[in-house]
Amino acid sequence: MAHCEFTIRAQATGRRTSHSRRHVRRHRWMPHGEVLLTWFLALGLLMLAVGIAAVIFPFTAALAITTSIGLVLIVAGIARFAHVFSVRK
Repeated sequence: MAHCEFTIRAQATGRRTSHSRRHVRRHRWMPHGEVLLTWFLALGLLMLAVGIAAVIFPFTAALAITTSIGLVLIVAGIARFAHVFSVRK
């Protein structure tokens, strides 16, 4: 597990680490603020468009939601049925 120099220095001195936003944002696996802002804007616009389409086409939206929930329940049922045979008595 990779540590940054701040964490290693704090462990060497025995102090507790207090991660600030600036420190946490330096990790390679965490997206930068600009990337997050872009994703939030894109997802917000997508949800707005889907919401408007759901208001304009209520029957299609209801059918899509019913189908999605039905598929999720079918997959969950299959997984639970498979789990019954994998559990020891």
